[in-house]
Amino acid sequence: MHTMKEIKRFILRKDLIEKNTREGLFLLTSDGRYLFSLNEVGAFIWNAFKQSKTRTEILKDLVYFYDVEEELAKKDLDIFIKEVKRRSSELIANHI
Repeated sequence: MHTMKEIKRFILRKDLIEKNTREGLFLLTSDGRYLFSLNEVGAFIWNAFKQSKTRTEILKDLVYFYDVEEELAKKDLDIFIKEVKRRSSELIANHI
C-alpha cells in the first residue's frame, strides 16, 4: 500500500490573502490575484497547516471532527497535500 512520507510542517507564505465566503475559502496573492479555492475540508486542513500541525495530527483531527473512517480521511488529506506540493511555489514558503 502506498504511504505518503510524513511532512513535519508546512511553512505557508505570509503574503497570501484569505477570503472566506459561503462557497469556501479563497487564497489570493497580495495583489488580489486568485490562486486557489478550498471547500470546507480543504479550509480545515489549510487552517491546520497554519497552526503548524503535522500530517498525523491533522489526520486525527479530520477523523474526529468529521466522524469519518481513517482511510477516507487519509486519502483526502494525501490528495490535498499533493496538490499543495504541486503548487508549492504559490502556496508555501517551505516544508520541513
